Amino acid sequence: GAILISGLDTSDVEELLWFNPHVNMGVPLKEGNKNVYIHAEQGRLPYQGAARAVHWVRLLSTLMGAGTILATYHILRLAFPQAPWVALVGAAINAFTPQFIFIASAINNDNLVTMLSSWAIWAMLRLWTRPLHWRMGLGIGALIGAATLAKLSGAGLAALLGVTLALLWWRGRDLKALLGVGLSAGLAAAAIAGWWFARNLSLYGDLTGLSAMLDVFGRREVAPGLAALLAEAEGLCISYWAIFGWFNILSWTAIYKLLDLMLLAALAGLAYWAFRQHGRWQEPQLAWAIMSASWLVILLAALIRWTRMTSGTQGRLLFPAISAISGLIAVGLGQWVPARNRHLLLAGLGGALFLWSALCPLAHLAPAYARPPLLSAAEIPDHAHPVHITYGERIELVAYALNRDSVSPGETLRVTAYWRCLAAMEEDYSIYVHLFGQGNQPLGQIDTYPGLGTYPTSLWQPGQIIQDVYPVTIAGDAETPVLARVEIGPYLYQGDAPPLSMADGLGRPLRSAVIGRVRVASPTPSEYDIAHPTAIVWADLIELAGYELGQEQVQPGGEVPLVLYWRALGAPDRDYTVFAHLVGEGNVLAGQHDSQPNQGDYPTSAWRPGDMVRDAFVIPIKPDAPPGEYQLLVGLYRLDTGERLLTYAGTDHATLGRITIPW
Repeated sequence: GAILISGLDTSDVEELLWFNPHVNMGVPLKEGNKNVYIHAEQGRLPYQGAARAVHWVRLLSTLMGAGTILATYHILRLAFPQAPWVALVGAAINAFTPQFIFIASAINNDNLVTMLSSWAIWAMLRLWTRPLHWRMGLGIGALIGAATLAKLSGAGLAALLGVTLALLWWRGRDLKALLGVGLSAGLAAAAIAGWWFARNLSLYGDLTGLSAMLDVFGRREVAPGLAALLAEAEGLCISYWAIFGWFNILSWTAIYKLLDLMLLAALAGLAYWAFRQHGRWQEPQLAWAIMSASWLVILLAALIRWTRMTSGTQGRLLFPAISAISGLIAVGLGQWVPARNRHLLLAGLGGALFLWSALCPLAHLAPAYARPPLLSAAEIPDHAHPVHITYGERIELVAYALNRDSVSPGETLRVTAYWRCLAAMEEDYSIYVHLFGQGNQPLGQIDTYPGLGTYPTSLWQPGQIIQDVYPVTIAGDAETPVLARVEIGPYLYQGDAPPLSMADGLGRPLRSAVIGRVRVASPTPSEYDIAHPTAIVWADLIELAGYELGQEQVQPGGEVPLVLYWRALGAPDRDYTVFAHLVGEGNVLAGQHDSQPNQGDYPTSAWRPGDMVRDAFVIPIKPDAPPGEYQLLVGLYRLDTGERLLTYAGTDHATLGRITIPW
């Protein structure tokens, strides 16, 4: 790769590597920010500078991937000379595995070790079809040495060569010739890769250098046991077939399930094939089966060791065995198809994988990295709520929209913002969308560059209107029900710059950008163990289901804790204020509390039938309250008119208990 791009100017590489600080790596179920880097204009056609160099080396990677597919075909042609369908089906599975295509189109060392490993297996399999000579070991050793330099897993090919030579000896081949092949292969491999092991030992005191790598990459605090390893097997299987980006873009769930069924069918078919071949194995097929299974076991053992040291269970780590895996699947599935119809297996399976691979860039990759749409003012939908909040005279929030007016814990609220760029910016502002519930409890938030990581503000042009959607997942432990506040705005993620000043559409300063509210409630009403149950109903809309009185005696200047349990029988169309008054003889008022339910965090206009609302507060007692007995009166009224709701009994209040102020 370095030789290939040696004549290109790559001095602009730092500009190309524009890091996204909000990147979501390794969590595919989390929306947005799939891009580690911002795709700037210099990364688009026509490629120049470092971008051109990157694509030249990506082309080299793709050629290595093609070399792997060719090796898969030749391995299976060698093992099954009388059944060309096996080679074609195996090569098709290899070629149209979406993850293989994705990795083969990127710059990494997986592509080289995969190609070299596949050709090394082909070279070892040829030992069965030709007279043995020590010169054959030189080619195999060169492939093993080069694969080892590409990636440490390539060193496992030495163990596979040992299995192959032992199998040849068991089948009666000349021991002297086998030793010659093994010795020449070992010398060739050592000549190519031996210096690397010596260097590791000298620099790190570690033959493989893994200890130094793990110091950088990070170790697992606790090595996973068998149960934990089995739990990671699903992710390993998924990532073998298709997981894109930085382990954060999935394909369709149904396809993974179908692939699991396909693997089960292939395993059953292999078992049936082995049973049928018992006692009448053809040597190339026996050798291929044992070598393929052995190489897969060797790589799995290395992967388990790696997984116990650090978090890195990824399917691409099995790609050095993709030729073996693809061939085993082809042979296994072929057992369930009549010999005369096996061309249909190639057409059906190969065609399905090809179609899936062709759709993945369009269905998964392009949407993950797409920039948000740009609109004109006339294109802002009518259902959006205009707000016209300006931030530092640089950005204006023209309007917003919520995809729903009620959301439950664990669900996702989508907040659509319509931003207008007021001035060109050099800074890259992040956008925050925060939801707050009772007592300012954080209910959910997202912090991101605009476009969920794809369109930073330094790329905005004055006058542009950007439609941006922010998914906010509600915390599972959110206290409900509540009418949550939705706040939104830009800020600088890095550095300690002061926040941008905010003003409304009339230029008046704002202290916070609360753009709207959304009901957050559990799908099933909460149930409470109520100390004093009641059943007092106001206007067929609201029932007082009970209450808890913190104390029955209080000193002047003290407080009386009170919890009211309201049940919504209907959907009130306005906000009512709750009053709780302590009234004595002669209508003397010793204390009172008036507020909307939950201190205004869940007003009655947000209530839905069946809601159970726990309304806790304290009633402050006047310092000069005279001693005596006081009745606790509770009711509801309209703040704008003072009009009280009436109970079924025709009263404008309910009497709940007595409080004593002692002499």
